[in-house]
Amino acid sequence: MKRNQWIALLMSSMLLIGGCAKDSSAVTLEYSDSAAYSQTFEDLRLGTARFYDLTIPNELQDQAHRISMWTDVYLNGKLQDKILGLASEFDPDMLSGTKWGFLILDKGQQHKYGKLYAGSGSTSLTELPSIQMNEDAPFSVAWDAGFTDEERVELQLGEPQILGVLRMNTKNRINTFSPKDETALQAEIAFNDTVYIMYAMLEQTSNGEY
Repeated sequence: MKRNQWIALLMSSMLLIGGCAKDSSAVTLEYSDSAAYSQTFEDLRLGTARFYDLTIPNELQDQAHRISMWTDVYLNGKLQDKILGLASEFDPDMLSGTKWGFLILDKGQQHKYGKLYAGSGSTSLTELPSIQMNEDAPFSVAWDAGFTDEERVELQLGEPQILGVLRMNTKNRINTFSPKDETALQAEIAFNDTVYIMYAMLEQTSNGEY
């Protein structure tokens, strides 16, 4: 085979591989086009709002899977009982572009309320535990996203995916860190008075039951 033919064959193979890589068979999450709403929510100092597009490949639509979302709450480094969680099984209406997400609503420095959205369902607005602080004490708060606006994250079966971390403390200091760094995350849980970690996970169900 001539050299030019080898080059053409190699380039065709590379294009084919590249094209296949874009057609992921995985369940994915990415930031939705409602980012402007999220930004307005924060600009008005109402709290934190994040919404996502969930994409489910057609070949998975008949499988007994569900997406779970929940919030882990840490007070002074100790994990509290889970009070905010929601799960939704796959159904035909979820096969493309379904928006999922959450709100963390501020009602003064001392009170935070959470609400989860999953498919067509949602939780009620629920008060989240937090350390009670002196109103005059220094107060620092920061939100760190689990992935960037440009990323599309694949949900692996049984593996929790961090959507983001909200940290609050009276030490008048917020450290820079990545929620993807497990060692740094544990250090932040220990350092801050109150930590909320938002999760999503792909799970397998038994005969479609929770």
